[in-house]
Amino acid sequence: RGQGAGAIDGPTDMVFLGATVRLMDVGNGREEVYRLVGQLSEDGGPADVNEVTATSPMGTALMKARISETVRVDLPRGERRFLVVAILG
Repeated sequence: RGQGAGAIDGPTDMVFLGATVRLMDVGNGREEVYRLVGQLSEDGGPADVNEVTATSPMGTALMKARISETVRVDLPRGERRFLVVAILG
């Protein structure tokens, strides 16, 4: 339980709960923005951000991922890989 300036915000180079990340789908090169949340917003959140819960397959794969790392997500339609392009906040 640190009380330093970075203790509340979490690391800036690693995905954590509340982080918004830009991912590139390795299969098709498309980039999308995802936010890792504890619970989905009732209104769905911002239109340009895909919310994923920490317990979902995508959320589990993203937790503690770092920039430039490729994560594997096991989805109902098969495995997909995403490159962590940037952590936006």
